[in-house]
Amino acid sequence: MTGAAGRLLDWLEAHDPELDAVSRAARAAITLPVAAAIGFLFGTGQTPLFAIFGSIALLVIVDFPGNRGGRGATAGSAERRAGSCCAPT
Repeated sequence: MTGAAGRLLDWLEAHDPELDAVSRAARAAITLPVAAAIGFLFGTGQTPLFAIFGSIALLVIVDFPGNRGGRGATAGSAERRAGSCCAPT
């Protein structure tokens, strides 16, 4: 690939071979606005704030160890626990 996009992909592959940072940023970029929108639609007052900070905490700050399969299982169980904790409130 030539041009700026090719140089960007080459740089990303050199500095982040498994593209973990890119996938983490993409997950956060998709999930965060959705969580905020759901908070604004169905919540009151501080619900969007908690949704945004919770999404940042789970998707950006937390680093689950292991390979992709192990990280996916751990993240999935964390999301289920967060959902079961928030559902009754």
